[in-house]
Amino acid sequence: MKNIIKKILLIVPLFLLGACSNKQIINEQVNQVENASNEFVTYLVLTKNGLYNNQKGQNIEELHLENCIPFYGDAKTDLPNKNEITSSVKDVEFTSWIAYEGDGKPTIYTKVPEQSGLILYAFFTYVGDGGNVTPDPEPDPDPELTTIYFQDASWWNETAAGTAVYAWNSQDDVKNAEWPGERMTHIKYDETGKFNYWSFELDIAKYDSLIFVRVNGDGELAYLDAKTVDLSIADMGTNNMYSIVDSSAIWGDPGVSGTWTTYQG
Repeated sequence: MKNIIKKILLIVPLFLLGACSNKQIINEQVNQVENASNEFVTYLVLTKNGLYNNQKGQNIEELHLENCIPFYGDAKTDLPNKNEITSSVKDVEFTSWIAYEGDGKPTIYTKVPEQSGLILYAFFTYVGDGGNVTPDPEPDPDPELTTIYFQDASWWNETAAGTAVYAWNSQDDVKNAEWPGERMTHIKYDETGKFNYWSFELDIAKYDSLIFVRVNGDGELAYLDAKTVDLSIADMGTNNMYSIVDSSAIWGDPGVSGTWTTYQG
């Protein structure tokens, strides 16, 4: 990227030179400049955005050059350096004065040349990083969450017990939370059947197994001695609710069994 920018910046002086009305006329006029008290005038051409001691160059009409400043000094006087020549263009720095002579190849000057009226062009070098800033990584896409439901039983919800879901992947030991899982959201209580409906949003693509866990109703999550058997997520099929509404109390291992069904709302 830097090499490309340098080539572009090198073209700028060539363009400015080509913008002159006639190279031959310029050379003739330059050669007619009179020397005064052994001083040599050198025309320094800045880029459009170049600055000399924070001042922009002027249009030198007799030479048909824009952004140009006449610089007087004895031969071999130091030319303005990078502390005096700046640019308002971001990430560029003045490098040297160059003239196009003879075969058209640039000659670098650091001092007033022993040729009065020579036209020198400011050469700027790109010093930035090309904008190659490492972008922030793309955020992970939001997971596709599936709402799963649980229908408990009267014995399960005694003492206002709640329900949590504990999911894991048997292939890589990924789990949704430490035991006893994450608390499910209470939906409603059926006064007639004495059971509750619970819901939870789960990225089922990450896991292959889950169990529903009886936990305390509020406060810090704690296991309350009952859970379902290990359930395969693949066994859900097109269903979205696991129901133990008709079960009898089973405490501890291996857990209570129920059936997959569909939540009707």
